[in-house]
Amino acid sequence: MANTKTNRQAYDEACRKILVNKWILAWLLQACAIEFKNLAINDIAQKYIDGTPEICQVKVNDTLEVETLANEDKSVNEGTIVYDIKFKAMAPTIIGEVQLIVNVEAQNKFSEGYPLIKRGIYYGCRLISAQHGPIFVKSNYEKIQKVYSIWICPRPNPQYRNTITEYKFMENNIHGTVHEEEQNYDLISVVIIGLGKKRKKDIKTLPVIDLLRTIFVDKISQYERTSILKNNYNVQLTVEDEKELETMCNLSEGLIEEGISIGEKTGAEKLLIELVKDKIISIAEAAKRAGMTEAQFSSML
Repeated sequence: MANTKTNRQAYDEACRKILVNKWILAWLLQACAIEFKNLAINDIAQKYIDGTPEICQVKVNDTLEVETLANEDKSVNEGTIVYDIKFKAMAPTIIGEVQLIVNVEAQNKFSEGYPLIKRGIYYGCRLISAQHGPIFVKSNYEKIQKVYSIWICPRPNPQYRNTITEYKFMENNIHGTVHEEEQNYDLISVVIIGLGKKRKKDIKTLPVIDLLRTIFVDKISQYERTSILKNNYNVQLTVEDEKELETMCNLSEGLIEEGISIGEKTGAEKLLIELVKDKIISIAEAAKRAGMTEAQFSSML
């Protein structure tokens, strides 16, 4: 069996390839983007997702391969961002169709030592700034297109489980009353979707959460996964999609073993947290014993 790092890379790559399925993206748009709230899934998938979504693939040798330069943002001072998935969508509005730019990220590690929302906002800002040149030039700012950055977190911190949260610009009259057209400032929307363990039967969740849990969280066979996606959510899967689902299913055993290894440390981590709270040891010492950075350990407090 390949080492767990290779397993995780291959698993992440399969996840990205599944997420570019237009019917799955349609479910995401309907749930996360106000422009698509009242549209049918099939219409979103077939009429409003423009072209083929761009995908970043992670090779087994730990290097990044980007299929198109359009999936990559470069800045002299800001470095390079490689987006998991990026695509354009045409949104019907009362003033006619408007084009949106959508980024989707599958974030398996929720706590990276920084607030995930800040990374999402940064990605959204870069999606805006990257429009200079390809979409608008000089001071033609009226041509800026709205962007969405959607983050799917299969194993978030407990308070984020079974939630969908949007962060966006809103008008706030501090003194006096003025109303700018919403289309002129509602340009960045960051959405964080938290999955995690299934809730009790008497607590309902949005269909898109159950759909994503079927892909990322539920411990079921490839046949069950495929059947649920097709029959419950009308997701049209290609032969390649089904192969990626099979890859995810086959790799999950190695990842579960990795999870068990991590789980065995949970009791020790809890003890270290208590020792820090009781001021018996420092965060630096606790982080060293847990094999973490101080930021990673602090996020558990």
